[in-house]
Amino acid sequence: MNSVKKIFSKRIALGALLCGSLLAFTSCLDDDDSNLENVPVAYVSLYHGSPDAPDLDIEVDGRQINAYPFEYTDFTGYLRFYTGERNLRFGPYASSSIDIDTTVDFEANQLYSVFVVDEFEDAGVVVTHDNSDTPAKGKAKIRVINLSPDAGDIDLIANGDDTWSADLAFKESSEFTEVDAAEYDFQVRSSANDDLLLTVPDIQLQPRYFYTIIIRGFETPPGGNSNVLAAQVVVN
Repeated sequence: MNSVKKIFSKRIALGALLCGSLLAFTSCLDDDDSNLENVPVAYVSLYHGSPDAPDLDIEVDGRQINAYPFEYTDFTGYLRFYTGERNLRFGPYASSSIDIDTTVDFEANQLYSVFVVDEFEDAGVVVTHDNSDTPAKGKAKIRVINLSPDAGDIDLIANGDDTWSADLAFKESSEFTEVDAAEYDFQVRSSANDDLLLTVPDIQLQPRYFYTIIIRGFETPPGGNSNVLAAQVVVN
């Protein structure tokens, strides 16, 4: 049975900063700005989901923001970014080469997630807009993103018979959906033939929390690669 890796970090209120729990990251604001409290910011998390990529460096507007290697499955939590068009670049750690070079437009007081995706030779990013209404009392919100390069379209089934997400293509993310805060057993199934691809047992959803289930890795890993299909649950 494939394992489930859980990384928990509280969802931020606007105006607060949640630093990554796995790595040391700097804010993407200039430390010498004397009026930071008056600077409009966006809140951006980063996730490494390329299953055959090396550890990475991350540059924002030409400035490296990670002190340690950004490893496969690492998740930063939300960092403060200047608003407007920001240049993001990713390349192998401690190397001068750049393999992903993209520009993303961030709006003030908005939350985003940037996922590094696909096999490394074709790697790029998927950007999601994470703002959503607060769940009602006794409810949580959950979404699913399909980052497996070879699993095909997938369905997420809760407790054996409740389809929470259907026909989710590679690189596609569902919207945040409100559900009862409770414990769930999930199945990931092929949309094409209903084959069981993955079981995700004993996931406790807490009230008023936001969750992303990341389906990542290879259904059939290439030779020498051990990053099999798995699920990772993060709290946004």
